[in-house]
Amino acid sequence: APTIGDRISMVMIRSTKNANCYEKSEDPLFALDNDLPIDYQYYLDHHLKQPLIRLFEPILQNPEKTLFVGEHTRSIYVPKLANTGLGKFAVIKQTCLSCKRVVNDQ
Repeated sequence: APTIGDRISMVMIRSTKNANCYEKSEDPLFALDNDLPIDYQYYLDHHLKQPLIRLFEPILQNPEKTLFVGEHTRSIYVPKLANTGLGKFAVIKQTCLSCKRVVNDQ
């Protein structure tokens, strides 16, 4: 079990609109195995939006409005088939619990 200060891997999955973060967080391998949809909007709002606004502030008058509002933000690509995108390239391998090295099948 993780202890205080441990980093845990997780992804945010798409859920109901008012769901809390702890309800939307899931283990990446579990999400991959069960084809759970990733919440792209969460990652855009919480990880990309502010750095992009800071990056474009010297160039654009109102970077938030220019980048995140308008016709170009209204279409969202949703993959129709399972195992698409980066998921088809992911390979699950066994790792040692103490040293985190990949364990060979031999």
